[in-house]
Amino acid sequence: MAADKNLYFIGNVAKLTSLSHQALRYYDSIKLIVPQNRDSSSGYRYYTEQQVILLMIIRRLRDSRCSLEDIRMIVNEKRLDKLYELLDRQNRKLEHEIAHIQSIIHKNGELINRLY
Repeated sequence: MAADKNLYFIGNVAKLTSLSHQALRYYDSIKLIVPQNRDSSSGYRYYTEQQVILLMIIRRLRDSRCSLEDIRMIVNEKRLDKLYELLDRQNRKLEHEIAHIQSIIHKNGELINRLY
């Protein structure tokens, strides 16, 4: 599971966070989350428990359609009030999208009823 008791291999991190290996490598390449250690001979990436927790938060933010720019701000500033504001803003956007989609479904239903 872990390289030592405090570090986690990329495969375990992927399972724990539901992020793909590709996403983790991408986040490393853009310096969003850089693994704590990297084995120079094998290239294996190792993450700390704190990084795993942060990656879980990043996963939730990506699921909420937050931009990588906004996520980077949260990661860099490490302020809960900014995280709260971002999640609140995203929830409002998602609620607006849901209302819009429900309106489309309703209108489609009306059209279907007229066609019969």
